[in-house]
Amino acid sequence: MIETKESEVELVKTILVEEMMKAADLSVPLSVGVSVGATWYEAK
Repeated sequence: MIETKESEVELVKTILVEEMMKAADLSVPLSVGVSVGATWYEAK
């Protein structure tokens, strides 16, 4: 879980996806999903 200001959500999502896709050197693409919400339930 990452906490950030609402005004920075899109930037943080972009950074997270880009960095997570490069987290491991795999022969297949790594799929990354991002959800946003004030609680875990909302972010599902």
